[in-house]
Amino acid sequence: MIVVFRYMFVFFVGYLFSLILDPCEGGVVFWLKSTDPGFIFAGISAMVSIIIASYTHYKAKEREAESRVFSEKSKVYSEFMDLIFEMMKSAKGGTDAKELSPEQLDRFLSVKKRIYIWGNKNVLKYMTELSNAEINGKNVLDVSDKLMSELRADLGHKDRFSFIKYIVIPDKK
Repeated sequence: MIVVFRYMFVFFVGYLFSLILDPCEGGVVFWLKSTDPGFIFAGISAMVSIIIASYTHYKAKEREAESRVFSEKSKVYSEFMDLIFEMMKSAKGGTDAKELSPEQLDRFLSVKKRIYIWGNKNVLKYMTELSNAEINGKNVLDVSDKLMSELRADLGHKDRFSFIKYIVIPDKK
């Protein structure tokens, strides 16, 4: 469909240039010289108004769709953050952080599924990295930090925030 619009646009622009450059009485230049300037100004004003109204309508629809997605994202991301901090808390308590309880695993899979539905491409990239972190030998905490920072960015925060600086997990002895 977009290809058709591109061809139509190229055809229209070519046709418009041929009209403008046409030296005979059928050209736009000849027509503009013979037309009252008030009509030309009114026509240009109408076209600009239509373009601005169309752009404003498009942006309003885009913001509306984004706000619907934002509410779902914020719920899922909040639940994911709660789950991550719950796992870190259990790691501080002495339990092995690699072992999830069955209910934590169910919650994690549910949240992961919803993140795959609502997350942007960077969030999905870091989710996949987190899933493969142990296999690839990457530090899970580093990948989690990048993922949580990307979740904040997806929710509209402009700053990059490192959770590792603020979360200290004591060494187990």
